[in-house]
Amino acid sequence: QAMLVNKNKASSISSFRDINRPEIRIVSKYATPAGELVDTFFKKAQVTLIDAPEEQSMQHLLAGKADVFVYDMPYLAVAYTEHADKLVFIADPFTYEPFAAAFKKGNSDLLNAMNKYLSTIRENGEYDRIFSYWILNSAWTDGI
Repeated sequence: QAMLVNKNKASSISSFRDINRPEIRIVSKYATPAGELVDTFFKKAQVTLIDAPEEQSMQHLLAGKADVFVYDMPYLAVAYTEHADKLVFIADPFTYEPFAAAFKKGNSDLLNAMNKYLSTIRENGEYDRIFSYWILNSAWTDGI
């Protein structure tokens, strides 16, 4: 999970450690890992969980009804590119949520090849470059 923060609150919020305060209004999506995280760990903050598509939480933030939107990093990264003039993207993930891939049972050749590839790109820095380009950088959205 990551955060989008209204620019008017950015000077007082630089990490998840800064949002569990009574004056902070947090929005997230109901019945999602982000919503459960917010509801469980940020008891001092004013939490709103919206049972609607992510765009509704985003509109809540943009309308000034929330200071912080906690949600999945890839979604927030794209949303940030559209509203960078109004928001700050805090891309430091504060949960560990591994991605997964599924292969046909018994296809050990493909599984081993994928594991070797992932290990190689982690070791040689390619994973970090890919992550930075697709998640932390918005240049790729110019072609959309």
